[in-house]
Amino acid sequence: MAEPSPTQVHNYRPPDINRLRRLSEYTGIEVADTAARVEAFKSADPIAFIDTLAVVNGLLQGEERFTRWDKPVVSNVSFGTMAPDLQPPENPTEKFIELFKDIQSNITNTEESIDTAAVRLYFGIVGVHMFKDANGRTARTAFQLLRHGSLPEDDATVLERSKTGIMCEAVNAEAITSMLANEGLPKDRVFERDFIADTNQDKIVANYGMTQHLRYIAVRRLQAQEDPATLDNAHPPAVITLDTQSSFVRQGFNEEYGYVRDEWFERFTSIPTRYLDYCIKQLEPAPIDVEVAAE
Repeated sequence: MAEPSPTQVHNYRPPDINRLRRLSEYTGIEVADTAARVEAFKSADPIAFIDTLAVVNGLLQGEERFTRWDKPVVSNVSFGTMAPDLQPPENPTEKFIELFKDIQSNITNTEESIDTAAVRLYFGIVGVHMFKDANGRTARTAFQLLRHGSLPEDDATVLERSKTGIMCEAVNAEAITSMLANEGLPKDRVFERDFIADTNQDKIVANYGMTQHLRYIAVRRLQAQEDPATLDNAHPPAVITLDTQSSFVRQGFNEEYGYVRDEWFERFTSIPTRYLDYCIKQLEPAPIDVEVAAE
């Protein structure tokens, strides 16, 4: 099979894994001793850690350059639901640093604490989506390094994403469902996929499917600020067109949408701690069949 060009998007390949292993040997990012590993993580500089993630991300993609030092590229992210994709926080580096420092301040040498930190780190990397590609692969690698102090022995561990994709979709659904509940909005449309949005995605907000709900919540919050008497939470409209909203809603949408996305990230990275055992089983290489955690 021909070697893919550096510009091609591709999945893991053994040469990419081998490059990462050589980096690990050269830099010593693998720390087998638990106490030493925890201490190293607690004292790590967040920016330096992100730079290390950028190198890992680039190596796992077979890239010759690392996007961390290019113009920031933030991808949309969705977990098996309708377009347009759910957008991660607007300030991914800052949000990740906040989470990273919180993980640092709470981690101890106990097995449960390390497991919690590793799972939160995984969801943080996936949730901020700071790289143009391979965020999930990078997150799985970081999870292995923090939990075990070593890279996975089996290359398929970081190749496999079917279990983690289902896990992320379940956590995402709970995060969005809890936000809808706080707004007094129906939760039964979270998994609906039959709505086909208008071609001009920036002007359409739909109360359907996971990926559109955050935009919908932002508009509803602005409507509530302007005139709460006009809201009907029992029978909210399925689709809102931004062009038909008042100037107050249109002008405030981008800022409010940013707040909503930040709230989603906080929920997305905190919910997994309630399902720690489930998340660990999905992230580990053993082929264990586990049902999706119920709310």
